[in-house]
Order: sequence, then structure tokens, then C-alpha cells
Amino acid sequence: MSLLDDHRRCAHADESGLTAVYDTGFRLASQPTAPFLARERVARIMQRWGLRGGLRDNVTVVMSELIANAVLHASGEGGHILVALSLGTRLRAEVTDADFLHEPALQFSGATDEGGRGLLLVHALSADWGVRSYPPLGKTVWAEFALPGTS
Repeated sequence: MSLLDDHRRCAHADESGLTAVYDTGFRLASQPTAPFLARERVARIMQRWGLRGGLRDNVTVVMSELIANAVLHASGEGGHILVALSLGTRLRAEVTDADFLHEPALQFSGATDEGGRGLLLVHALSADWGVRSYPPLGKTVWAEFALPGTS
């Protein structure tokens, strides 16, 4: 069994004190259309959970960025990316790919650089984010979002 086969786990509930009320996940092929497909699906899931407005917008932007990074760096396992969302005291979004060699890190790009600003968006729009690596299986990049009316 690989990390990608075990993506529905809810191990993060223990590490951050979250108790998941809703938990869902899906698999995407690592293709240029993956960020768009994920945005649409994540928005539908959040609407079904009753989450709208700025929170939904922030989560879809962050997920787009994390999935675009996974498409750029994903390797092995047929090039699949896994997306998981959990809703409890916070909303937690995770993107898992099979590339454990490229851990994302904040970069400060110059005015003429064409890339390198994505994680600054993730940092600005989420309450917290991080990376868990599982060599040689892959990594999960996660972001948490405060729910309306909470801090």
C-alpha cells in the first residue's frame, strides 16, 4: 500500500486537536487542468457543507496553488494528486503527491520573476499551513482556515 492509497486517513485530527465533522477526498490526474477541476469540486463541497463567501474563495485559491505545485512536481504513482478536506473546528485542506524530494518553502520573488509567489498567497490566506513528508512515498501539503465567527 502506498501513501496515495491511504489518503482518506484523518491522522491530522490527533496532531492539531481537530475533530472532523465532515471528511472527504478525491484523486486527480496530474495534468494542467487539475487546478481548475479541483477548484470547481472544492467549491461544490464547501457549498454542500454550508461554507460560502470569502472562506470559500480563500480555500479555492489556496487549493489551486497547492495543486498547481503538485502538478509541477508530482512524480510516480501514475502522476496522481490527492485532495482531502476536513471540517471541524477549522477547515483543513490537504494535497498529497508522490514527490517527497521537493518540499515547498516560502520564496520572495523579485518584481520581474514569473513565479515563486504562490506560497505567499497560501501563507496570507490561511490560518496555518505546512508540509509532512513520507519518504519515499510522497508528501502532503496542508492548509487550515478559521471558520467564520472563530479565530
